[in-house]
Amino acid sequence: SSLSVEGLIWAEASLSFFSSLSNLLLLYIVRRFVVFHDHLRALVFQCHLFVLLSNLFILFRGTSYLLQSSYSSSMVSIKGDCPSESTPIFFIGLFLVICIVIGVERSYASQKYEIYEEWKKKSTLDNTILAFWVISGVFALLSSVSFSLSPIPCPPPRLLSSPLNHLTLPLLIFGVFFLSFIPVFYFNYTHNEATVREYIRTQYSSFSSRYQLNENKTTSLRFLVQNVTLSVLCLSLLVGSSLVTNGSFLLQEIQCLFYPLAGLLISLNFLYLHPNVYRQVLYMYWDGRNALYIILRVHYRKEAVVPLLPT
Repeated sequence: SSLSVEGLIWAEASLSFFSSLSNLLLLYIVRRFVVFHDHLRALVFQCHLFVLLSNLFILFRGTSYLLQSSYSSSMVSIKGDCPSESTPIFFIGLFLVICIVIGVERSYASQKYEIYEEWKKKSTLDNTILAFWVISGVFALLSSVSFSLSPIPCPPPRLLSSPLNHLTLPLLIFGVFFLSFIPVFYFNYTHNEATVREYIRTQYSSFSSRYQLNENKTTSLRFLVQNVTLSVLCLSLLVGSSLVTNGSFLLQEIQCLFYPLAGLLISLNFLYLHPNVYRQVLYMYWDGRNALYIILRVHYRKEAVVPLLPT
């Protein structure tokens, strides 16, 4: 029904809002504090920047659709067989490219832990990222990526009748991608864990090597959990979509919830489960709480009635 579809768009917009906030917080922490190696910081920042842009796009489109449907009913007609447009393929491609680079970087850091901490190629990486943004911008212009306030388009039913359509194909690509990287991060995690035990038992001499080994182990585990979670989410939605009967588009609309939900999960995976990042979250929380307490004390002191001294 149209009410159910509109409710799902509300849920999609809400998830996009909270996902944008969590990714924005993670971007600030990664940029402000040294929580990773310089190379990994730059890559994680770019990865979650693409996620943030994708969520803002979804929030923008969903909000404009709901506003137009509420205040100009003649302009937009909500139909039960008209799913909203999900995140553009453009953002999906950028996210996957950065994830591949992160997988390669983590594998190299795991094998070269003795020298990687001292290996500084930040300027080269920054220039590569800048070139990547320029190429991506040109591609976006050539692909006519639009951020207009036009209503969310309604694809013809024939586009949704096939098991592989414009909604299920990106999920299939995501699922295969995340599944293929699970062995990579699992190998990195087990290799780093064994190396840490051996290093502590035999050497334990270089502080930079110990730090790099612990970072490799922690981040490999976080990326492993992230890939497993998103793989299960993708496959669950794909299996559910295969059970949809002909003419039923409600579950197709539910698939659009994957993108904001995935963005929220991968940001919380670092904000609350990575020790260095979580420590900075706690510092920011207590600093903000103390600052608010001081502001309130000063405010109420100004309003207090101070008796005048006798002359």
